[in-house]
Amino acid sequence: MVSRMTRALLLGRVSTADKGQDPENQLAPLREVARRLGWEVVGELPLALSAWDEKEARQVWAAVLARLRDTKADLLAVWATDRLYREDAPGVFEKIAHLEKHLGVRYYSLQEPFLCTGEDERQRQLLLFLFAWLANWESRRRSERLRAAASARRNRAGDQGRAAWGRGKMPTASDLEEIVRLRASGASLRAIAERVGLSLGAVHKAVHAAPDEHGAADARTDRPSRGGGDEHGA
Repeated sequence: MVSRMTRALLLGRVSTADKGQDPENQLAPLREVARRLGWEVVGELPLALSAWDEKEARQVWAAVLARLRDTKADLLAVWATDRLYREDAPGVFEKIAHLEKHLGVRYYSLQEPFLCTGEDERQRQLLLFLFAWLANWESRRRSERLRAAASARRNRAGDQGRAAWGRGKMPTASDLEEIVRLRASGASLRAIAERVGLSLGAVHKAVHAAPDEHGAADARTDRPSRGGGDEHGA
């Protein structure tokens, strides 16, 4: 039984910042590779999009997937991997693994033959295992870094009293005391937020955490409220 000729989609991408560059400079050598290796070129995809810009990088990937479906190609050929996707190694491996496992499309890079999944089945399986392991490892490391960063920010907040957290601020003990006093005087949450310079959400949490809206003490400061004798506040 004669095996079907490999159906290849050729990708040529230049950045919008690469003045004077032409996707043809990448497509021409890929056509030569296709001729030499006996591929049937079923489509070419010239693009002028940046792979560093997150939005345009998604457009590149979406365009590649759409063209692969349209042409029914079983191999994607690129000049270099950064023409397809500019990301850390696990991100690149995930893209290649997606092509191989979910679309049945082999991957060929003229500049990085060690990434190619088109040699034989055993090599493809080994690469996919490696890709998945690296992606999982990087994901765990990223989670650990995020947890460490969050812990450090909380520690700094405790040391500094009020520290940046997202778009808001963490209230100090004096802020909490002022919030209780202003609330007891009848001020709205929004007015309190503007007065003490905190987000509306932070004031809302502080008010609901207080043991008594008109209370004489704040549980986190153990200091008496100064608002009890002044109904309208200063």
